[in-house]
Amino acid sequence: MNTYDRMNLNLASHPLKNRRFFFTSLALLIVFVIGILVWGGYIYSKYHDEAEQINTTIDRLSALTQENLREKTRYQTQIDAAKKEYQVRVDYMNSIIRKKSFPWLDILAALEKSLPDTCYIVSMRPNIDDENWLTLRFEVVAPSINDLLEFITNLNALNLDQITLSSEDRNDEGLLLTEVNLRYERTI
Repeated sequence: MNTYDRMNLNLASHPLKNRRFFFTSLALLIVFVIGILVWGGYIYSKYHDEAEQINTTIDRLSALTQENLREKTRYQTQIDAAKKEYQVRVDYMNSIIRKKSFPWLDILAALEKSLPDTCYIVSMRPNIDDENWLTLRFEVVAPSINDLLEFITNLNALNLDQITLSSEDRNDEGLLLTEVNLRYERTI
């Protein structure tokens, strides 16, 4: 029969007897700790280098961001200065374009069509309020109040807006001189 030797681990009474087991355990423990230290050192060095590269990249991007913000502020200041400098010119040019592109023939033809044969316009002061409205102030001469009423009725038929009579006077020949104000909407 096989008999197995029993290992007696009585550490208190025979410590030198089990020395080989303790040295083997200690060597394995040291190898394990060294292995863990080497593995930890490898991971530390690998990720430490990557962390330094990331920090360097972050610092570089932060510097670029600050530089871009400074450039944006500088350009925005230049844009605002140019807007201030050229705004008056641009508004003036836009008003000229708006006045040139206004359908003057339409409004003048409409006024001529609504004017009775006995009446005539003496003076006219147009003013373009915004892109679509023309305020027109003019003086009309009529021989009688009935001719003037016919003219106002014809203007109302043209769907002109805010027709008002400002003043009425008689000239040297005894004709009625009336100031008329109206608004005309531009059709686009």
